[in-house]
Amino acid sequence: MEHLTSQDLCRLFEFLHNLYELRDHDAFKQHLVRGIADLVPADVYSYNEIRPSKKLLTAYAIWPAEFPLPRDTPEIVGRYQHQIPLLTHYLTTGKGEVAKISDFMSYREFQRTDFHNQFFGPIGVPYCMGFGILLNRDGLIGIGLHRNGKDYTERDRRILCGTASAHPSGLRKRPGGHPHARWNSGAPWSTG
Repeated sequence: MEHLTSQDLCRLFEFLHNLYELRDHDAFKQHLVRGIADLVPADVYSYNEIRPSKKLLTAYAIWPAEFPLPRDTPEIVGRYQHQIPLLTHYLTTGKGEVAKISDFMSYREFQRTDFHNQFFGPIGVPYCMGFGILLNRDGLIGIGLHRNGKDYTERDRRILCGTASAHPSGLRKRPGGHPHARWNSGAPWSTG
């Protein structure tokens, strides 16, 4: 098992401390995805607000902001959400723990999905790891890290576990925070 170094922990604690600074919603989304970039290497980082019952991606932020996404990204995510292993896992279990696509299926299996062929294939970042923040009233915030080259390591997972387990009580105090997120000790983030 890969242990976190003292440098890893210092960067993680600095990220968590800065996360609670007051920001509007758009600035918070950008800060979150940019901040994770200092912790775990990836080609693109995403913040996604998803309404599963409406098959709709209602808001998202990526970093770097100029990363080329398909023009119809919200429609692709909505249409093929049932083929996104992390999303289906979060919605069926109610747990938003850090996970990789490879935790649920092989890369070869994932390559055969329409979602991969419409989204991940064209943007060239086949490996994904993330965590979910489940909200009441049919909502989910998904934080995703996407990269090419090699899958994520257990060290990467451990660092993200530190970000995913941060107590979100500060979200309610932040003007841009989501009013329906709440802490539940049974899952890092869960519905309210």
